[in-house]
Amino acid sequence: MDEKYCPGCFSSTGLRKILYGMPASEPDPDIYVMAGCTPEDRSAQMQCIECEWEGTTAAVRKATRARRFITMGEDLKGITVIKKLRLSHDALALLQESEIWKSTLGQVAGFTAESIYGQEGKLKQYWESYWSSAEEMRSDLMQNMGGGIPINVIDELVGIVQKLNSTT
Repeated sequence: MDEKYCPGCFSSTGLRKILYGMPASEPDPDIYVMAGCTPEDRSAQMQCIECEWEGTTAAVRKATRARRFITMGEDLKGITVIKKLRLSHDALALLQESEIWKSTLGQVAGFTAESIYGQEGKLKQYWESYWSSAEEMRSDLMQNMGGGIPINVIDELVGIVQKLNSTT
């Protein structure tokens, strides 16, 4: 796996090796960024063209390991993580595409999954919430009679979030 991530913005496309001095020919801009002839500090070995981060290849290795851990669950020795469930735009988009949504709330004009559970939605208090289990998430979403949301829609949303969480 050759993909590397920027410690500043986690970009996988912006990192470049810093090239000091006067090269004989034009360096490949997909690999290198020019840093001048007389560097004041040669500690920076890499630069991100997307966020302007500069640093060492060791910092890039650490960021890459962290990113792989976060997105792919790659093992990091000595760290135990309990994955938490939370709402996301992807989950809400999948909910809105589901048959359960289409057969219930999808038939009500003006309702979208984002308008209910999104950052500015009717039940926006759940947007920043994290749950340690599907049961805990379902229980919270069911409070106050689910805010008028049918139980099968809540169950569908919990299932989608759980499935998305298991793939990351």
